[in-house]
Amino acid sequence: QQLTSGSTPQRQSRRTFRSALSCIWYTATMLPEAEAGIQGAPEGCTRARPLPTIVTLARTQNNHLRRDLESERKENCEDVAHSTSSSHEDLSYVDDYPSPLVSFRAGAGEAGGGGRAVGVAPPASASDEWYSARKTKEVGTGGDAARRSGSLVRLLACPGDSAILSETVCIARAQIEVFAATAEDVKNRLHNCGVRDSIEEGRVGIRCVHCARERAAAAASGGKTVKLSRGAISYPKTMRLVNQAVRNWQRNHLMQCPFMPEGVKKRCLELKQGTKQQQSAKASASYWHDCLTQIGVIDTGRGVRLRNSVFEDSDEADHGPSNCEPLVNGSNHHALHDLNASVNTAAGHAARSDAADLTVMVVRQSPACVDIPKGFAIGQKSKSPAGNIDKSSVGTCEAQTAHSSTIRSEVFDLDPAAFDQSSSASTLIPERIGLTERVKMARDVVQVMTEIQPVWNSIDGGDAVEHRQKELHSLGVELYELFTGNRPFDDADDGRKSCSAEDATLLSLLGPSGPLSEHLGDNPLETNSSLPSKQNFKRKKQRDTDRNKKYVPLSELGFPVSLCTLVSNLLDATDANLDDVCAYGSVIEVHEDLGLMAYQPNRFLFDHNSAQAGEMQQLIFLPDSLYGRKHEVAKLLDAYQQMIFRAGTSPGANNVILLSGYSGTGKSSLVRNVQKQFVEMGACFVSGKFDSMCQMKPLSAVMSALNEYCHILAKNVARIDRVREAVLVALGEEVHVLAALIPKLAEILPEVGEQPSTSNSIWMPEAQHRIAFLIRLLLRSTCTKETPMVLFLDDLQWADSSSLELMRSLVTDPMLDSLLCIGSYRDNDVWEGHPLLECLRSIQRSGRTYTTQVCTSNLHLADINGLVSDALHMLPRTTRSLSETVLQKTGGNALFVKQFLTSLYDEGLLRYSLLSRRWEWDINTIRSKSIENNVVELMKGKLLRLAPEVHSALRIAAAFGSQCQEEILQVIDSDPCHLMSTAASLEVAVAEGLMAKVDGPAYRFSHDQIQNAAYMLIPETERGAHHLGIGRSLWRQSTEEEIEKYLFSIVDQCNRGAYHIADHDEKINLAQLSFIAGQKAAAMSAFLSASTYLKAGIKLMQETDWDQHRDLCFGLHNLEAEMEYILGNVDEVKVQVDNVIRRGRTLQEKLRAYYTFVQSSGSHSNTRDAFDTGITVLGFLGESIPPEVTQLELRQELTKTQILLSKNSENDLQKMKTMSDSNKMEAMRFFGLVLFYAYSVRQEYFPLIACRMVQLSLSYGVCRESAIAFAAHGMSVCGLVGDAGCGYRLGKIALLILNRFNASECLPRVFLGIYGFINDWTDPLQSSLPCLKQAVEVGLSKGDTEYAMINAQYYQGTSLASGKPLGALFSEMNGYANQMLELNQHLIYTLNRPLRQFALNLLGKSADPVKLVGEVMDEGAMLDLAEEKGSATLSSVVYLYRMWLEFLFGQYEHAAETAEKNKDVEKNNMGRFGNVCNHFFYYGLTAIVLARKQGRSAWEGAINTTMGKMSKWAKSAPWNCDHKLELMIAEYSYLENNLMAAAKAYDSAIASANKHRFVHEEALALERAGIFYLETGNHSTASGYFARAHACYLQWEAHSKAAHVERYM
Repeated sequence: QQLTSGSTPQRQSRRTFRSALSCIWYTATMLPEAEAGIQGAPEGCTRARPLPTIVTLARTQNNHLRRDLESERKENCEDVAHSTSSSHEDLSYVDDYPSPLVSFRAGAGEAGGGGRAVGVAPPASASDEWYSARKTKEVGTGGDAARRSGSLVRLLACPGDSAILSETVCIARAQIEVFAATAEDVKNRLHNCGVRDSIEEGRVGIRCVHCARERAAAAASGGKTVKLSRGAISYPKTMRLVNQAVRNWQRNHLMQCPFMPEGVKKRCLELKQGTKQQQSAKASASYWHDCLTQIGVIDTGRGVRLRNSVFEDSDEADHGPSNCEPLVNGSNHHALHDLNASVNTAAGHAARSDAADLTVMVVRQSPACVDIPKGFAIGQKSKSPAGNIDKSSVGTCEAQTAHSSTIRSEVFDLDPAAFDQSSSASTLIPERIGLTERVKMARDVVQVMTEIQPVWNSIDGGDAVEHRQKELHSLGVELYELFTGNRPFDDADDGRKSCSAEDATLLSLLGPSGPLSEHLGDNPLETNSSLPSKQNFKRKKQRDTDRNKKYVPLSELGFPVSLCTLVSNLLDATDANLDDVCAYGSVIEVHEDLGLMAYQPNRFLFDHNSAQAGEMQQLIFLPDSLYGRKHEVAKLLDAYQQMIFRAGTSPGANNVILLSGYSGTGKSSLVRNVQKQFVEMGACFVSGKFDSMCQMKPLSAVMSALNEYCHILAKNVARIDRVREAVLVALGEEVHVLAALIPKLAEILPEVGEQPSTSNSIWMPEAQHRIAFLIRLLLRSTCTKETPMVLFLDDLQWADSSSLELMRSLVTDPMLDSLLCIGSYRDNDVWEGHPLLECLRSIQRSGRTYTTQVCTSNLHLADINGLVSDALHMLPRTTRSLSETVLQKTGGNALFVKQFLTSLYDEGLLRYSLLSRRWEWDINTIRSKSIENNVVELMKGKLLRLAPEVHSALRIAAAFGSQCQEEILQVIDSDPCHLMSTAASLEVAVAEGLMAKVDGPAYRFSHDQIQNAAYMLIPETERGAHHLGIGRSLWRQSTEEEIEKYLFSIVDQCNRGAYHIADHDEKINLAQLSFIAGQKAAAMSAFLSASTYLKAGIKLMQETDWDQHRDLCFGLHNLEAEMEYILGNVDEVKVQVDNVIRRGRTLQEKLRAYYTFVQSSGSHSNTRDAFDTGITVLGFLGESIPPEVTQLELRQELTKTQILLSKNSENDLQKMKTMSDSNKMEAMRFFGLVLFYAYSVRQEYFPLIACRMVQLSLSYGVCRESAIAFAAHGMSVCGLVGDAGCGYRLGKIALLILNRFNASECLPRVFLGIYGFINDWTDPLQSSLPCLKQAVEVGLSKGDTEYAMINAQYYQGTSLASGKPLGALFSEMNGYANQMLELNQHLIYTLNRPLRQFALNLLGKSADPVKLVGEVMDEGAMLDLAEEKGSATLSSVVYLYRMWLEFLFGQYEHAAETAEKNKDVEKNNMGRFGNVCNHFFYYGLTAIVLARKQGRSAWEGAINTTMGKMSKWAKSAPWNCDHKLELMIAEYSYLENNLMAAAKAYDSAIASANKHRFVHEEALALERAGIFYLETGNHSTASGYFARAHACYLQWEAHSKAAHVERYM
């Protein structure tokens, strides 16, 4: 039928002969009705050529075949397919792709006596179904005629979609059509789902097929216009955005479309809810572009348009890009487009109506075309056209020859794109190319058998096993003849020896031993399709005779071993060998093996030459291969894509992947395999690995990763200038701190010098936060959505606490949303209470991360078999038994599997045979082999078989952990006592695959378990001495520079064996070295590591050393006390401090310990103890403080200070000398320390201490702490004395001293005093906000988190007082609150809660807007806490904001009561302007309102006091107080019944508040004015004021108050 069809002759000429024969074989043998159907052809249609003529055609040369086909087409004017169907369906080709082979099975409901049903392959995916429908009838374009002449509408789906795109995307593309906008589209664009972009006629858009069809049908019928649902139409601006437009359509329209088929919706929902979803291929982006380009779509300045005003509907355009052939995927049921291409419209309708009764078998064919070389022989150069094949085309399966008759073949279940590059044509010689193509042809023949086998097996009866043997034997005969051109058995000459190879191939399945022979007869040239039983018996007997005859093996003819084995196994198929490992069980297995040979020939087909034979004899695992991890890889890539999608749109939502699994399951290999894909998607991938032997090397893994990150940034020439500028702006002067930790930061900033010496002042808990903050600043400035970062931290179970805290800080930073952190850990090494689990729980509690959990389990049998097959270069079928044994022995642990196979190779149980040129093994011996329970024991046995010098070298390397620097090994080898070359011996380990040479240069164990096995080679009793010997050698042979460079390694090795040291002098030297290591670790904020070094040093000291090595002892104990303070171990701090104080002989020896104790006590809520101890020490220093401070003493101190200040002009104060008295400098340090505690618990001491500090500075000179002293004294003068001008001058002096000493570590404290207390009395409130925010940033960068958060608290209070919009402010407040908790600043967090609840009440997010009760706090519980802690400051803050709310919402009596409870507000707030001024402002207004209601007498005093204070403040700070005073005057005038003055004052207050940008107080003035006019009867004027007040409250975002004002409106 296909050959004689007269349709589409041009396409017919390119058709494959094999596909035509497939159709003929099926028609001739499977359908009893076929002959009748052919004979009953309609009148006017030439009868189909009988079968013998077709076979004769097959025996001609290929060039003759084409000429015959052309003549046959001329003779046949109509398609013969009409004769096989009562409905005359057209089964001709529509496009280049051959028709599938379709089986017909009549369903129970079939009508008619013929019993025939038209079999049509229903598409397995919606994409292909719609493509087929549109090929025959374009929606809205007038069918084929319109499509041939050019169309303005076409389906977006292409038949190649299923090979490249996921099924979800394929379904979406199948429901969308691409169209060029017409005049009607432009006219009705707003009606079409609200597309608002300006569009012009001819612009290309996409729209829902179903909506468009319904709308067109309604328009044609004259019915009501169909209103399209949301997202049905869009006009992408560029071709690149079509992909995104489809995704938007999928999200917004697909499930909401009223015309969408329910089956499509159901399938989409199933895919969405499925646990495993197919991912689109990497080439998907280019595929979208290529598809659009080939149909004539282009980008223009006016949007996406058509190149030639119509879609270019060529064959290539119909099928998408030529390199995007769809692949059969049984799991996803993706259909082939040629299924639909072979069926016309009528057949398509029939298929949809009777799909339940149809059974489909698909023959897939590729565009690979090659002629069979005549007389082909292995070993000689072919002169056939195959030898002239374009090598570049073979690699893409596109080989073309000079002959036009072709045989096509394609992989049925394998993806050629996934094959190794070694199979490309560039590596194949012509003879190999010809053999490869012939293997493809052989596979094609077998493929036909696999597809027709189910049908003719059901027809044939008899024993299934015997039938399978016959089938396999027959197939072996045909394949033998295909490759050699001769029959395998001597007397099997049926005339075929005279046939060419091409003839034998084409007739292979039609011959006497072919799979169809029982249906076609001995002589294939006969026309009858049935044979007498006697002939069948003769043929069967002949086959049995052939089977017993000898044949020349293919191996003797020079064919590859794998091919020889395949054919021989088929020819020798018997009952006895069906269970053999090499025996084939079905034709499908043969088909799979031939596919592997065809598309991975260098791996599975060809033998290796002598040069390659050496490699083949080595057991080598593919380094980049990953087995059984597709789902895990998909999760990693999906997490990255989600990060990119959310970056910049969901601030504060960071991304973390936690990769867990048992040791050896391939966690690190999984990430390394995905690394390349991350980089290809634009990410900067860096990694760090923690080590069980290097836990004392602080921040080792993180700093290694950051070092690599800086190196990558520095190499990017295109970005380096922008990066350099961004880093300098972000880090400023603090860049020196990071430069000491990250050496390669100097590659970005070459001008960065050495870090300045670090003072003890940064050795505090905040120092760790300082480092973390600086690293966050570095990443914020360089890690963006355009240049994201993937940070992989391996073996987190061994991470030190500093590294875990740094990781937590990075992944919870709301400004680092372009950072993907991947952390892997062994779940079997993590127990309840492990620091890692606590860190992970803290990350999850933060609520600011998207966490993806990935668990790697052991490999399954199929995965192990793939690994073994790749390693042995053998077909998977042949290695299955070995893989089963490996799985049984190892449990599927990936590392264990590889090492077990290696051990089999080492023991000779797995060997490469030069004779058979393949790997061999004795499966029974392997099964009986005893094996260790774990990989460590297995590796230990392997290591013991190595040479002794390799043992020694591995033990040395294992002592350093998973990696050892080559420079360290060279230093050790320079020791005269060391007789061997460690590095040279490790090269043997590298050759054995035990270690790898990495950048550094360094030697790294291939796996931690290998390192563990090497370490276990050292007897446990000798490990201490082993470490000590390494440490001594490294110490002795190192120069001073090398000692500093390898300090941690030397100290670590020596301390591990320190108990073997007998010489006390050596112990002292090691203690000194440990002290230096502790100092260096502390400077790096690695406090746990520092503490470990210091404790080791202390253990080496004796009691007598307090006399002989006094400085060392005090240094060790003092620094250890500081480290324990930082780590929060209060009891241990006391132990170390007591040791120092008890043995100290002078105050100077004790001061450092006292200072640490005061700090430790104060940080753990023992504020009073800290204050008392500090005062005691100040007494020792000659600065006695009275136990009780009276007002008289305080006035005396203030007067004394003022007299000293008056003696110095402002110029003198700027030029004061520098303090040099060490005792006075220590006194200033302790004064500065207890000053904060005085503010918290003993506020009466605060002005006294500030005065003493200023007096010391004026008498003995200034120091860094003097800046704090002048700022604190300025606070006292403003708040207590009320002299704002003097306080302002003192603040200026404080700033001068701060700049003089460049004391940036003091900036947060100084700025707090100046911009939180002093300047607000004179300068606008708004001017202080940037400075307070700067103090927060500097405090965090310097590690002074305590004062950073105090500044954050004051910033929020000042923002509320200045009327900053509440919505944005509350977001800031929440951010700072989270930081307070992270930094353990719980006191400040508690003080901050009333402010946040106040904002929530006004935002309308509380049940009662007046009470401070809601999600943040409960005022009753807060006041109880304040009373319990004795914190007057906390209760004062609660009362202030409660009174504010009570007045705003008209509860004036309650406001007055609250104000009375807060009468000590000035004392409790140390003169803080915002709190004090607002208290008296609202208290004064409350008193005036109540006086108007209750009478003046009770409130006259309060009114006079508040108005008097406001009048005074308005003179010093008119910007902040003028409008407040005017409003109070207006209210008082109303009280005095002076209505005209009141009205004028109201307007003045409103104008002043507006001018000074206090929107909340402008709203209040407007509201009060409205009440005034309302109560005086002027309702219209009142209404206008209320409306304006309502608008101002909304501008402030005080929604609850705006609703409250509405009652007046």
